Formats: sequence, structure tokens, C-alpha cells
Amino acid sequence: MKPVMAPPQRELKESKIIIIEDDVDFANSLKVVLDNFGYDVFIAVDRGEAIEKVKELQPHIAFVDVRLGQASGFSLLAEFKSLYPNMLCVIITAYPEKNTALRALAEGAYDFLIKPFHPLEILSAIDRCLEKIKLEEQSSALETALMGACKILGLDIKNLPAQNLIDQSPEAKESLEDIKKINVSKGIIVIPKNTK
Repeated sequence: MKPVMAPPQRELKESKIIIIEDDVDFANSLKVVLDNFGYDVFIAVDRGEAIEKVKELQPHIAFVDVRLGQASGFSLLAEFKSLYPNMLCVIITAYPEKNTALRALAEGAYDFLIKPFHPLEILSAIDRCLEKIKLEEQSSALETALMGACKILGLDIKNLPAQNLIDQSPEAKESLEDIKKINVSKGIIVIPKNTK
């Protein structure tokens, strides 16, 4: 007997997800599952509808079937990666060939699921996608904070050679300590007043 797993923990509850699947019954049943977990889910059943809805909705995650009638999910994946590089694509297929999975990942899919799958598998895939989105947002915020701190300190980080980024002078060490004290909150950079 398989152990029963709790549903994965999710963040970014307002995440938009699109299911691009020509099997309408399968797409609708998947939508029902994801709706019950609070996701904002949309369905497209062919290439044209998928492009139109992605353009309009700009979802965070797209589940793309490899075979969409006469169209290929791979061509759609390539188009999405060039037009919407921040949208994560998960390829889904009922044809579990090793080359299909390798091709999907090589062409930019973030994940790969084989149908039929348990609802917890798709929830876990969504969690992985949302974690990546969250990490990218945090990385962007930290980069912005670092650039702001460098500007305040009069450093041009883009023109510094990598070996000179960490200076050992007392002034540089003090500046690095100040940078460590920076708090980022709602896009505002707060530099604590020097207490010396």
C-alpha cells in the first residue's frame, strides 16, 4: 500500500496556470483538481488558443501536452520560451519515451510528467515551479539591493575585476558590514545609521 502524502505546501496563491491539452476531459479533470487547491487555472485545447490565452493571461506556469492534434507541444514550448522567458513550462505526455523527456528538458521545459499521474505529482511539479519563481524574485531583489548599495557607496560593480570585489582594507570591511545590515522591504533599501 502506498503511503498517503499530504498536499505540498504552496505559495504565490494567485499564480496563474494554463493547461494546454487537446484531451478536453483530461484537461477539465486536471483543472478541477487544481481549482480545489486554489489555483487560477485556464485551459487551451489547441495551439492557436494556447498562444492567444498565454498572450492575454501571462500565466506563471504552462502544462503543455507533447501532442496537440496536428501541432507539436515542442514548437509551442520554443515559442513560449522566446516570447515569455519567465513562464515555466512543464511538458506532459502519455508517451514515456526517454528521448521525449530529454528533448523537453533540452528545449527549455522546466519539468516533465508522464500521464496518467497522481494529483500529488502535479501539485509537486507546481511547487517546484513556484519555488523557482520565488528564488528568481528573491535573486532579483538582492541584485537590485546590491546595485543600490554600490551606488550609494560610489562603487561601479560592473567595472570592477572579480578579484577586486572584496577588498581587505578597513574601509572596505566596514562598507561590507554596512551592506550586510541592509534590509529590503517592499522595494525600499534601508541602510542603518552608523552607530560609531
